[in-house]
Amino acid sequence: MLTRRIVTVPEQDDLFSEEVSLLFPARLAIEGKVLGSVTRQQAIPATETVCRLRPFTVRRVCGFETILKSGETLKILSAKTTAKLDADLVLLVPDAQQPKDIRQALERGEFR
Repeated sequence: MLTRRIVTVPEQDDLFSEEVSLLFPARLAIEGKVLGSVTRQQAIPATETVCRLRPFTVRRVCGFETILKSGETLKILSAKTTAKLDADLVLLVPDAQQPKDIRQALERGEFR
């Protein structure tokens, strides 16, 4: 009996990937204190990006992932974890169960 092998590419979008417009926070290059004064240097300003969010699960850790225009992999989680994730960037958005929840939390500034 012959069996079919289905080969999928990890970055491949499927029919269930939802396209949303997200307002990503600015990324800091430096954050700290100098002589008691808070010092920050912005690496990348806040940007609004249209991306396709795909659900993922790794060892009981669930969330959403996307590949940004820069080629970086972003994983969005709803809770802290110590699991090793294969991602360039990780964004913690509490109670993010759906893409619309993520968008609303980012607009309200509820992220880390």
